[in-house]
Amino acid sequence: MQILDGRTAPIDSIVFSPCGRWLAAGGFGGADLWDTANPTAMPKELPLCWNLAFRPNGELFYGQLSHTNTTCEWFLVDPEQFKPRSVGEQFRALVMAPDGEWFIGVGQQQTTLESLRFDEQGRLVKKPPRGPDSPVSDILLGAFTPDGTLIATIETQSGYPVPVVVIRITRTFDRRVATTTYHQPLQLMFSPDGLRLLVRAAASVACYEMWNLKQKPRKIVNPSRKHFVSMAVHPEGKLLTVDNDALVRVWDIATLTHVRTVEWNIGKLYAVAASPDGTRAAVGSHTGKVLVWDWD
Repeated sequence: MQILDGRTAPIDSIVFSPCGRWLAAGGFGGADLWDTANPTAMPKELPLCWNLAFRPNGELFYGQLSHTNTTCEWFLVDPEQFKPRSVGEQFRALVMAPDGEWFIGVGQQQTTLESLRFDEQGRLVKKPPRGPDSPVSDILLGAFTPDGTLIATIETQSGYPVPVVVIRITRTFDRRVATTTYHQPLQLMFSPDGLRLLVRAAASVACYEMWNLKQKPRKIVNPSRKHFVSMAVHPEGKLLTVDNDALVRVWDIATLTHVRTVEWNIGKLYAVAASPDGTRAAVGSHTGKVLVWDWD
């Protein structure tokens, strides 16, 4: 177990690097980057960060809001050298494909599906495929399947009173299927095998079966009746949730059964993550502390 200190602002997102050595945590007040091989060292600071994600090559991708508050300037930084370089200004929120080479725009005021890629100069440029086949009012969230072949979005559409889950083929954006949600969605991710889509919304997590999206989703309901504030998928097929107390609840995704509960007393837990290789997990709290533990 490690406790990573040096931050005072609350944490609402955590992400491990592909090798598991580096850990980035963000929230109000910017982001911090820790080297878990040297846990007593002070973290490296990134001010006013948005949308933390690691590329497969180990670079940390993040954004900083523009003065208009509607777009971001996006950056890449190597954790070792720590010399951020701008890759251009684009949408306020981007979702990275598993290969780390292209992105889709989602979030506030994003009303069309467009993709971005790195050009020869290493800057993000729009590479729009054929557009979506239905009108979109607002694209709220997005997630790729682990193999990158499909993209799930949650969006509002004309004629639907609640947000819609839409599955499209990644390279063309051809629409495969759509189904309605039941509550306001807050987080979206796929199971490690890509067979299930998980949607966090307040006090429940809905689980859609990809082979039958028209079927009503099964749900996890928080036994404490508190709202889930973060979830993460572990490579073993487990779901980790936190809900603003000291507990991490672990669920089996296939059966949606509760497996165990882990308690970490570092404050109210706001964020949770699992390392890509599944050997470790981490939580972040309202105190700014991060706790990393070995998965067993």
